[in-house]
Amino acid sequence: MCYNKTEIFRQTEFFQKLNIFVRCFLQKEKARKRNFIRTDTARRIGSANQIEKSIRRKPKEKLMKKVGKILAIVMALAVLVAALAACNGYNPVKSTEDVVAVTVSGKVMDLEGKNLVDYLNKLQSDDKFSYSADNGFVTTVNGKTADYQKDQTSWMMYTSDKEMGNEAWGTYEFEGQTYYSAIVGINDYPLTEGTVILFVFCHF
Repeated sequence: MCYNKTEIFRQTEFFQKLNIFVRCFLQKEKARKRNFIRTDTARRIGSANQIEKSIRRKPKEKLMKKVGKILAIVMALAVLVAALAACNGYNPVKSTEDVVAVTVSGKVMDLEGKNLVDYLNKLQSDDKFSYSADNGFVTTVNGKTADYQKDQTSWMMYTSDKEMGNEAWGTYEFEGQTYYSAIVGINDYPLTEGTVILFVFCHF
């Protein structure tokens, strides 16, 4: 079989183009493989770094959680101690020579369902107040005894709560506030937060 020069040139040109195409394809394939290897390696390195960071982070996180719990406990204890100190340091009793003012406060005890006698007994057990009474009426306050039969003296009880007092029975002014003669004795007097009870040593 014989080929003319034109045919031979065409075949040569075709094979040259085919050769260029194959080379380009192989170069692209190699580049793709290299990129894949780099990407895969980077992913593996990144995963390894993340795992390493996670491993390093876990002990720190556990330590921080423990520290946080300890701090929370310490703060709770501090608040509790402060509250107890405030309660122990709170004194609802104010005294002058002939007047003893007792403020009713939940800082001293739970007030619900309690009467004044319970409150005074609690103050007495806390060494903040001392008294003795006869049939619900106070006869001695902080060591000072009244004896009407002997010297016409008496401890009169007044209250800042107008509903529990009787203005017609008498009033008493103390530190700019009016107090009303109590309508019941300490055994039957109900406790209300903030009420001030006066025990006044009176001469008749």
